[in-house]
Amino acid sequence: MTKAAHKVLDGDAGSLPHPALAAQLEFWKPVLEADSVGLLRPRAVENPDLAVRDLWSPITEGEVINIRLPRTSAPGLDGLTVHRWFTEVPAILRAAILNTFMATGRIPTRFRHSRTVLIPKSSDLMDPACYRPISVSSVILRHFHKILAQRLATCKLLDVRQRAFISADGAENVAVLSALLFDARINRRQLHVITLDVRKAFDTVSHDAISYVLCKHGLPQGMVEYLSNLYRTAAVRLEIDGEFSEELLPERGVRQGNLLSPLIFNLIMNEILAAVPDQVGYNMLGRNLNALAFADDLVLVGSTRDGAQRSLEGVMAAMLEFV
Repeated sequence: MTKAAHKVLDGDAGSLPHPALAAQLEFWKPVLEADSVGLLRPRAVENPDLAVRDLWSPITEGEVINIRLPRTSAPGLDGLTVHRWFTEVPAILRAAILNTFMATGRIPTRFRHSRTVLIPKSSDLMDPACYRPISVSSVILRHFHKILAQRLATCKLLDVRQRAFISADGAENVAVLSALLFDARINRRQLHVITLDVRKAFDTVSHDAISYVLCKHGLPQGMVEYLSNLYRTAAVRLEIDGEFSEELLPERGVRQGNLLSPLIFNLIMNEILAAVPDQVGYNMLGRNLNALAFADDLVLVGSTRDGAQRSLEGVMAAMLEFV
């Protein structure tokens, strides 16, 4: 997902063969506009952490200067480039614009809507299902969300078993899994490992689930309302070889290409990981290990077959609530 996003957002998509726009639209329209589940109801945390409460505090001039987008980052539908935004608009005015978004909880339509570029994820270039949609919103919105994402990343809200989409050693979970396999083999102990592909969940997460996890983790009400409204109203247009589709209004999914999306998805994964029973797992060096979260996969670990099955059932039940 990260590599695909960089290819588009950093201007490195190149020219690739695609199915005709009509064929892509026929496939993606029902996927993007499918109804959200809508079973969860937001419930705010009574005493959120101070750092979390500060997420929606006014953006400073220093933040708009120091937190930047790549110079080659692609423009959105409004055509505004990174170069123009950072060189022609004074920092104090940039901060004022972003703080207006905060104060009103709304983004103007021209900045809110996105173009969606389809990047192949397999060698079958003529099958619309073999593409990953990357939404390219306005540079202004991406800058705003990058600042919010950096603030959110400092709040340490994520489960320690997660290593996806964050600034951390992604090889750590690989090393842990390798150590588990080695320990079980050397000591002739039972080890049951279940791998779940969670990449599709990125596209099917309920928008109600997004509001639910933001509230549950104590994010400021203004920020929750802003993001909920953005997901309800932000339209996309598929782009293929310079040709645009009609506007589509996604009813579910965490939009790939939005700089806040990976962190929001990880907060949802917190809820999935919480469904893994604490008493199930594999004990190594006095530590019980029952799950490892990667970018595309969730690995469940158990010392017995029944234990691994219980973990799987808990995770699948939780995923049905969110996706």
